[in-house]
Amino acid sequence: MIKYTVITVCKNAEKTIGKTIQNIEEQTYKNIEYIICDGKSTDDTLKIIDECKQKSKFDIQVFSEKDFGIYNAMNRGIARASGDYIIFMNVGDSFYDNKVLEKVAYIIEKQKNKDAIYYGSTCLINSQIHNPVIDFGKRYSSVIQGILNGDMPCHQSFISATHYLREHYFNESYKFRADYEWFVYCYKRKALFINLGFTICNYDVRGESARVKNREKVKHETKCILKQYEPCAYYISLLKKALLGLD
Repeated sequence: MIKYTVITVCKNAEKTIGKTIQNIEEQTYKNIEYIICDGKSTDDTLKIIDECKQKSKFDIQVFSEKDFGIYNAMNRGIARASGDYIIFMNVGDSFYDNKVLEKVAYIIEKQKNKDAIYYGSTCLINSQIHNPVIDFGKRYSSVIQGILNGDMPCHQSFISATHYLREHYFNESYKFRADYEWFVYCYKRKALFINLGFTICNYDVRGESARVKNREKVKHETKCILKQYEPCAYYISLLKKALLGLD
């Protein structure tokens, strides 16, 4: 029976942390280790976590310490994980239904090569989009096509074999796109990607406000990553944009 490590990163999340924990508690799959990385909250976040922990059916480990951003906190969770597979479900986000991890485990168990990165679609919540389900597998004909478009599955919608995240932790020099850099790295080292074909998570797009505000920084980091891993494609895209008069 495979073991999951679910990692939640939070700070001053008293309004939402209880709902996040409850959502994970509702998963029908039983073999779950739950790690919460708290960034030294000063509100009632830790009190709520402790109350939930007392009633939990899972192994909940709580670490409250100063971190240096979301990717640093996620890396600290990775370092402490003992599961075969890791999924991030950060505060405010949730599993799409209570059988997600059970369904993923069933698919993993059927694979001859279980050493893979599994991904599914994402349902956007608090969004103005008419069709809120984002399906990376349908949007692009291949993983590399998505990468060359600066895209990847939402990190709440992929489940990775733990060793991929231990082999190459999130690069903390990237403040917005370290998950994309990790995804491209895994592709370049020929990791196996498997599309699960169903929705994994509800993703609260209100957390995207910082990314929208820092749009130019996001674009710059994306370009740096592509230039490092796919230089030919990067320079071809620059040439096409120059010929078309695009930014």
